[in-house]
Amino acid sequence: FLAGAVGSILAQGWPGLDIVVVDDGSTEDVAAAVAALPVQVRLFRQDNAGPAAARNRGIREASGELIAFLDVDDEWPPGNLDHMAAALRARPGTDVVIGHAQLTRAAGAGEEEPFVGNPGEGFPWYIGAALFRREAFARLGLFDASLRFGEDADWFRRAGEAGLVVDRLPSIS
Repeated sequence: FLAGAVGSILAQGWPGLDIVVVDDGSTEDVAAAVAALPVQVRLFRQDNAGPAAARNRGIREASGELIAFLDVDDEWPPGNLDHMAAALRARPGTDVVIGHAQLTRAAGAGEEEPFVGNPGEGFPWYIGAALFRREAFARLGLFDASLRFGEDADWFRRAGEAGLVVDRLPSIS
């Protein structure tokens, strides 16, 4: 799925993106998949420590002031980064903007991928639908690496308690 995920990033049309891939102990040949990509990607390998640890590694390795996450089996809709970045620019005091994730079911050749479920009801704190200011992590801290799932909901709970400003966008991101 890596080619599809990175392809959806490249389709955003943003020049100079720092794309970081964290191989969290995969048994697949991630290095070969990265080498086959049409763009330079920085690959970091680590022993399997879970999604939170992988996300934390990505944050530490990323060079930008804005940070977005995309799991290997996810894709962004067209215009996603423009939409989220514009929302952050319009709200200077906002630390994070987050939209809604839309699940799809893989389709066969020639079939459209049908949507599954209501994006307003599933995965309300899915970080693949968010854009973060790097400073949000400096102020709050990283994801709790002791959690094997729910690290995103935990981070957003802590963000609320700490007074970080998280704006919910009505769109699918």
